[in-house]
Amino acid sequence: PPTTGHDKAYALVTGATSGIGRSLAVESCRRGLNVIVHGRDPVRLDALIKDLREQYPSRDIRGLVLDAATAFTASGETGQEAWNALFSITDLNLKVLVNNVGIGHNPTKDFITFTEQTPAQITQLIQVNISFMTFLTYALLPTLQRNATPENPSFIIFRH
Repeated sequence: PPTTGHDKAYALVTGATSGIGRSLAVESCRRGLNVIVHGRDPVRLDALIKDLREQYPSRDIRGLVLDAATAFTASGETGQEAWNALFSITDLNLKVLVNNVGIGHNPTKDFITFTEQTPAQITQLIQVNISFMTFLTYALLPTLQRNATPENPSFIIFRH
């Protein structure tokens, strides 16, 4: 049976539905962690959860559907959807937060010179690549601190 609740530690991996985030979720499972995978597309997230559960049936795999561009306001206020989603994981033994989510890293698809970007594109880039990770860390820091001990600390990992 899956190890749940406070029996085993959880890692939250943001931007987990593809690329490096997906690999980080797989590696977290491989290393014995239960995993909360984050993404904005529920269909892709469900497919990832299904794959991870098949590969690692002894792990508890959960999904966190949030759009990194809209989960928090520019001033850091949490929207109701984000609040509900985050509240649903605060009772878990969250020990690792992997801030991986990001946009604009594919030079052949995403590269637009700064002067050609619209204010909306710049705002989205800042919201996803900076604000979401900052405010998510701020929101989850009390949980990470509560679950940490001197012998077994919690970790926050930024990948950018």
